[in-house]
This record gives sequence, structure tokens and C-alpha cells, in this order.
Amino acid sequence: MAQSKLTKQQIFTRIILRLFLITLGAVIYALGLEGFLIPNSFMDGGVTGVSIIVSSLTDGNLSLFLILFNIPFLFFAYKLMGKKFTIFSLYGIIILSISTAIFRDIPTFTDEMLLATIFGGGMLGIGLGIVIRYGAAMDGSEILGVVLAGKFPFNVSDFIMAFNVIVFTIGGFVFGGEAAMYSVVAYIIAAKVMDTVVDGFNELSAFHIITDQADEMGNAIVEELGKTVTYLNAEGGHSGEQLKVIYVVVSILEESKLRDLIDDVDEHAFVSVSTVNEVKGKLFKKKMA
Repeated sequence: MAQSKLTKQQIFTRIILRLFLITLGAVIYALGLEGFLIPNSFMDGGVTGVSIIVSSLTDGNLSLFLILFNIPFLFFAYKLMGKKFTIFSLYGIIILSISTAIFRDIPTFTDEMLLATIFGGGMLGIGLGIVIRYGAAMDGSEILGVVLAGKFPFNVSDFIMAFNVIVFTIGGFVFGGEAAMYSVVAYIIAAKVMDTVVDGFNELSAFHIITDQADEMGNAIVEELGKTVTYLNAEGGHSGEQLKVIYVVVSILEESKLRDLIDDVDEHAFVSVSTVNEVKGKLFKKKMA
């Protein structure tokens, strides 16, 4: 495992900033639920949607169901994405649960169905986008999608969409067809807004890394992220110095961890990031470290 070269204060500041942003995302998400969607009998997709349905049918505590239904997926997250991602995700889920309990009795922001759909979906997308952007998740369906995408020739969003079709169909019987249709629209808005925040849920990024510690950096990426790296021979245009460039492709959920790893090994490394439209071949691993 790479030994961090950052000071304890830098590491502490980074963790506090990430926790603050995950908290902010979870609170915004909860406000979207309790202020717009739930009072109008709308619902969300994923495990959150399942929690809303079960809470409505049993008159139970939504906050409790959000934690109970997401916990099993965190075991998969630990194996696939590592301890840090799992801890931050658990934190996000707990903050979401607490926030929904706090906001449960707030006045409804609007009872106009269209406004509730647009603004509720938008707030969900902003909140979830912030959480994902900073290395966590708040819904087990995302983790389930990653698990299944590693076993079948489909991407993460395909499995999430299939899961949500089932959830919204069941929701139609519970809340009525019209509410379910508005919920689907809110979900689509949330997904689009989230894409804007995180630059694409399934987007892949190619990192070119130039560092004097290329071997240590490459080994750390392989060991901690489970990714295959490629070393490219290069030459400095001005100095004529022979350089070793690291090339690696990662998903949006892995970007945050890779950036941290780069800083841990060599905070002065030169890093170039570009968007990748498609990756083919067995050397690219879908496994999340």
C-alpha cells in the first residue's frame, strides 16, 4: 500500500472537506424527498424508492428503512470498492437517514405536481451528484449495478434502469399511476442533473501521469485500485530527459480515489485527464477498488 507523503493536517483537511460535501449532498437529497416528492405521493428509484414504498405500506419509519435496506449492499461495496468508499457511503446513508427524520414534518414546498416534479428531481440530482463526485454513494442500487455489470455484458446504468422499472411499477400500484408517472419524470430529471454534476455516471477518464516515482505510483494503482496500467516512454521537449508516463483508465467512481493516491505518492506529479468514450479489451477491469 502506498505510504502517504501528505502531512497529517493535509490528510485531516481533505477528510473533513469530503465529509462536509457528502453531508451537503445528503441534506439536499433529503430536502428534495421530504419537501417536494414524498408529500405529493411521489417516490424515487433504487433502494430509496423501495424504502418509500415499504414505509408507506407499513406506516413505518422511512429513516430506519433507508439504513436497513442499504446495509446489505455495503458488504459488496467493501469487496468491490474498498474500505474508504464503504465508510464514506455508510456516512452518507446515515446523514440521509437523519436528514429525512429532521425534515419529515417541514411544510410542503409546493403541492403543484409539475413544480414538485421539476424541483424535487433537480434537488435529488444535485445531492446525489455531489455525493458521487466526492467518492461515495447513497443507494444500494448503484452498488448492485456495479456488481452485475462485472458479471454480464451490460453497463451499470442498464442494471440501475432495470431495477428502477420494477420499483416504479410496484410504486404505481401503491401510489397510483399518475403519481408513478410523475415520479418517473422526477427520476429522469434527477439523472440528468446528476450527470451534469459528476460529468456522466458511466463516464471513463484516461489519466496520463508523469512522476519521478513512476514505478511506485504504478504499483500502487495496480494494488489499491485493481487497475492495469501502461508505461509509455517519453522525452522532455526542453530537457531531453527520458520520462516514463503512466496511462490508466478509470470510472467516475474511481477518480476520487486515484486522485488521492496520486497525491499520496507524489503531490507534485503532472497529471493530464481526458474523457474516454469507449473502452474495449480484457485489460480494462470493471472492478472497483
